[in-house]
Amino acid sequence: MVSSAAIVGMVLSLALFIGFVIVVYIRFWSRSKVVETGFLGAFGLGASGYFWSMIMLMVGGFALVDWLILEVKMPEALRLAFVPFLATVFATLGCWWANGLTNNRKNISLYRGMAVGLGFGAMEGFFYFVTKTIIDIRHAFEINQGTYFEIMRRSSREAADIQKYYDGLVELNPVIPIVDAIDRIMVTLIYIALVVIMTKYMKEKRMGMGVGAFAGLFFLYFSGVTIIENVAAGILGQVVLYAFVAVVTVACLHLARKAYATASKLQTNEQSQ
Repeated sequence: MVSSAAIVGMVLSLALFIGFVIVVYIRFWSRSKVVETGFLGAFGLGASGYFWSMIMLMVGGFALVDWLILEVKMPEALRLAFVPFLATVFATLGCWWANGLTNNRKNISLYRGMAVGLGFGAMEGFFYFVTKTIIDIRHAFEINQGTYFEIMRRSSREAADIQKYYDGLVELNPVIPIVDAIDRIMVTLIYIALVVIMTKYMKEKRMGMGVGAFAGLFFLYFSGVTIIENVAAGILGQVVLYAFVAVVTVACLHLARKAYATASKLQTNEQSQ
């Protein structure tokens, strides 16, 4: 049986992440609507930028990785670097595409840049966290109703995988889904910060620097996550991973705050001239 506390934890984790996206959206939108329009469109562009870039990554990028591993016999160490490289390329392309469409050269907005980052991060959270948690909740009810194994046997999954998934839900600590939601929130904040930094360089007419800053910081973040996931295991590995993401989040927000202040001064000077 899956405990009621575990199910409540999963439901609360969904509410926490979705509530975060709604609150942040309303907060940014309420400020931006006073001076400009286009916030909702920028949010949608960020979400669609994630969608097509990650589809390309999953279909093309990971197929390339599989080919390199199976056919070229790529060493494990090289794979650990190549996967973050691919993820960086597609994440940078997606955010650059969305930010470039919503922020043309004559009207560059930090608020719309924030909306792009929020949309990109929200869509990633929807794919990797919200859908997974909803599926987990559904299977948890199936376990408690005694229909889980009957339903899962109709799928193409291996018996060992079905049992492993069952054990994971039955033994789930109620705190884990909440921590996972906080992790997704931090990742979304990283996207917002990185797009703000990119937008700052756009205002300075240094697009190449903005794209490079986004790509460099994202590569460091994703490389660290990949290494920790492949080296550290168990509870200790999860603790190290969450701590790493927290440190990266704080660092990116600090850089974004400085970038925002610089870009705001530049915009004030432009309006006064």
